Amino acid sequence: MIVQDLGEVAIAVPDGGLREKVEFINANDPAFAVEIHFNSAIVGGKHVGEGCETLMYPGSYAGRQLADILQRAQYQIFKPSRGVKEGWYRQDRPGIVDYQGDVDGDETIDYFLRKTKCPAVILEPEFIHNILSQIQPNRRAACMILSSAMLEALDILEK
Repeated sequence: MIVQDLGEVAIAVPDGGLREKVEFINANDPAFAVEIHFNSAIVGGKHVGEGCETLMYPGSYAGRQLADILQRAQYQIFKPSRGVKEGWYRQDRPGIVDYQGDVDGDETIDYFLRKTKCPAVILEPEFIHNILSQIQPNRRAACMILSSAMLEALDILEK
């Protein structure tokens, strides 16, 4: 596992995968955890989609606070805002037919959100096909804005 300790922040990149990452997080008992993904969508053979969203553990008050702060921050760079959403595995939400053949009752909360003991969110800053037009040119500004937002969240969640 690669761990970069930045004082109050640690960046963990486990060799093994998601389970090892969650174990590392839980063993270190942080104020919160953030995982970053990049959305992808192909419709009719074409890459589609733009904008940012934040996924949170369904019903978590602290998770919602964290998600709202980070969503507002990433929206400053990656528009439009796709909002804060509950993080269901494959976005299979209860009581809603999300895709053809969807079976109600088989929904599961996303593993990272479900297994992490601290408040946790998944940031989806932009769609990966926009890497050259949006992600690369805005990465420094996005990192600065998100790091400030994480400090704001730390102050709120530690009260």
